[in-house]
Formats: sequence, C-alpha cells, structure tokens
Amino acid sequence: KQPSYRVVVADSRAPRDGRFIENIGHYNPRTDPPTVVIHEDRALYWLSVGAQPSEAVARFFRQLGLPEKLTKESPASLAVILHGAGGTATGMAAALREWIPLGYVVCAPKSKGQVWSDSDVGAVKRIITHLRKVLPLDPAKTHVLGYSNGGWNLPPLAFDDTVKPCSATWVASGCRGASPPKWAKKELGVIALAGTQDANAASARETVSLLRDKVRTVEARFQPKLGHQW
Repeated sequence: KQPSYRVVVADSRAPRDGRFIENIGHYNPRTDPPTVVIHEDRALYWLSVGAQPSEAVARFFRQLGLPEKLTKESPASLAVILHGAGGTATGMAAALREWIPLGYVVCAPKSKGQVWSDSDVGAVKRIITHLRKVLPLDPAKTHVLGYSNGGWNLPPLAFDDTVKPCSATWVASGCRGASPPKWAKKELGVIALAGTQDANAASARETVSLLRDKVRTVEARFQPKLGHQW
C-alpha cells in the first residue's frame, strides 16, 4: 500500500494513531509534484488558539507563508504582495520566503484573470480583514507590495483606511494618480524599486515627486543594468 497522509489536529497527549479533533487536509507524496491540500482557514484558526504544527506540517505552512509559531504575545507582521500580469501567487510568495522565519505572514493572492481588477483588489482587502481576525497579527505592521501590474493596482490597498499599511512598495512600477489619505503623512513609508533599464523606471522616479510631503517617507531606488524584472 502506497502512503497518503491526513493533516489533523490532535491532542499532543493522544497516541500518534489515535483519535483526532479535526481533519484539516491531506498530503499525497505519490503525485508529481506531491499534492498538499490544507484547509487554510481552519489551519489559521488552530494556530491562532495555540496549536503547534509538527515538523512535517510546518514545512507545508511555510509554503503557505506562515511562520512556524504564532502567538498573541508576539504578534506577527503581515506582508501582502500583488503579482504582475500573468504572474503567479506561488512565485510572489517564493520571492518573500526569507521573510517568514523573521516573523512575517506572507500573503500572495492570485487575481482571477491575467491582470488585477477592482473586484480582485476588493477581495484582497477582505482576505486581509479575515487574516487579522484569525491570526495574531499586529495591525500596525501591515506591508503591501506590488510588482508591475500589481504595482499599478496597489493604491487601493496602500491608501485604504481599513488596511492602513505602514509601508507600500512599488516594484518595476510606480504610483500614479492617487491621493493619499491624511493618516499617510505620519504613518506610511513608501519606496519605489526599478531597474535602470526598465521602461517603468520613470514612473518609479515620479512616485517620489507625486507623494513627497503626503506620506511619512518616500524614496526611489534603482538597480543598475536591470530591466523589467523582480
């Protein structure tokens, strides 16, 4: 019999193969690549009330962008990143994977189509609200990032009174035509990143003049000889 595994919540004092509290997913190593299905809302709930993942399950949580330990005593930061046109949530999550051991929850949602729509961004706002309810997150440490098309669609998150991030980062893009709220002048830090050979470098540069004196800090940085890429 070839192996297939359930991901369950169990009392740590119970036998390894004994009764469990809830089945929250499964793992099938026979597929290529292996199949991992975890009901994320239930996993987030159990983590929020103090459940500790086993070493094997913790590896799955890292793929979801969750630190191994989340506690109310030490609330995590939240990083939300919007992919570029035709991009993938997996690719964006991988780009910020190094942040996870530092205590960040990384959320890399996927747009319904190739590019972001207003309804997609609205869904991301609801995701952020949900994560704040079920995870011990510090609402003052929310960071939003957008790459290329995700950057063009970042202002509704960056300047939202409910999301109210402490930082907004435009990558291979820039902020255009948006008016920051009053709170941004004291609470929001902004950075625009681009390669010197990126056609969007001018937009990154214009972000500084557009947002100067309207946010807490704003700067643009450029990578020499880099084109349009992460």
